[in-house]
Amino acid sequence: MAKNILLAAASTAVLLGCASPGPQTMRVPNTDPRNPQVYVLSDGAPTCDDRVLAIVVEPPTLHFPNSGNGKAFPIIWHLKTKGYKFAQNSNLPDPAPLNGPQGVISNCNSGGLTMQCLNKDTAKGAWKYDIKGVIADDGCNPPDLDPIISND
Repeated sequence: MAKNILLAAASTAVLLGCASPGPQTMRVPNTDPRNPQVYVLSDGAPTCDDRVLAIVVEPPTLHFPNSGNGKAFPIIWHLKTKGYKFAQNSNLPDPAPLNGPQGVISNCNSGGLTMQCLNKDTAKGAWKYDIKGVIADDGCNPPDLDPIISND
């Protein structure tokens, strides 16, 4: 098992290295949807106008199997790339339902190296959430990302 994880991490590093010539943050595969890891990838261009940036969440879709039991829990995103932080915001909008009721994922806030929402786990469905307001120390801020939370 450890050998497979090491192989997956090495493969990810090689693929990221091929895709972008500049400096990268090593992304480690994460299977814990309650504690997703957030990375900012960069091609390393010297100026903001020339730099290509992207936010990546690991795991990409947050799946919560056996949902709908009403046992609420927090989802805490952890920003792992040095030089970036979440803007302080204690009132982020609730993720928008793709299918499922509004308000199942709620009470979202961000600041520093974390962003958090409460999954009330009261219904099955899927919701689009925003990773936005990521601020770079050098002023080269990445574009927002809108991945999915799924109560299966």
